[in-house]
Amino acid sequence: TLAREQSDLQSVWNRFSPDLQDALYGAFVKHGIISTRKAFGAVQGINSRVQRTFSTMHDSGETSVPLRGQESTPAANWNKHVNFFDEVTCSPCVNNACAKLAAETTGPISSDLFFTFLVSTSCGPTVTQWKNDGYNPERIISIFSASESE
Repeated sequence: TLAREQSDLQSVWNRFSPDLQDALYGAFVKHGIISTRKAFGAVQGINSRVQRTFSTMHDSGETSVPLRGQESTPAANWNKHVNFFDEVTCSPCVNNACAKLAAETTGPISSDLFFTFLVSTSCGPTVTQWKNDGYNPERIISIFSASESE
């Protein structure tokens, strides 16, 4: 039998912080996929700085943050899911963020780092709308960086 090539997600999964693993697995359990908006919703659920970033963007009245219904509850038992990496599907943007994280970083990957890479590599409809509304990745990451952790 041929060894299956690791997915982009699988290549960095063991470097993800436990809370990030649980959040993304929770998105998969609830939605059956880890799309870009579901990943944003999952990370927002565990990271108050991401919550504040999205609140700042929304409250500006200049753009919308369409994450209603995209939320999920972290789930801690991903390692008991025998075929998880065979079953999980990620959006191209999530795959791109994982591939870039694998290529450009070493060591643990926090929800902060995952969020900044997802914002900077995404090209889907939500992030494209943010760009059109004046929220390019640099501006979003600047808002995020200015948001002190509480």
